[in-house]
Amino acid sequence: MLFHGRSPTNRLAAAEALAAALDAPLYRVDLSQVVSPHLGETERNLATVFDTVAGAGAVLLFDEADALFGKRTGVRDANDRYANIEVSYLLRRVDAHDGVAILAVDGQAAPAALESRVRWRVAIPARTVRPPRPRG
Repeated sequence: MLFHGRSPTNRLAAAEALAAALDAPLYRVDLSQVVSPHLGETERNLATVFDTVAGAGAVLLFDEADALFGKRTGVRDANDRYANIEVSYLLRRVDAHDGVAILAVDGQAAPAALESRVRWRVAIPARTVRPPRPRG
């Protein structure tokens, strides 16, 4: 799933609601804490995340996913090549995950690496939308 919208709070609330509806645990993955400039460290951190939730049928929320996916570029040097390897690794692990994976991005545009992988695209409103109150 791809959640897109400007409000991280509303993206989180939507993920919490989905996890509750599925009666599944929700794990919020802050990619700013997972991505590392050190060679191989990002993959190790991601492996830890996926290994921790393996078999739990968990809902994984990758908050600010565009921080990692935005790095995927044409290869001009070794750094570009390695950034592309990180993205490919994450995509493979997301594909193999036995639960729901939500990639949350800020705004409308999703990085191209995500478009072909996303089954559902959900626009999250900037304002909290409350259901109407019951009459009576």
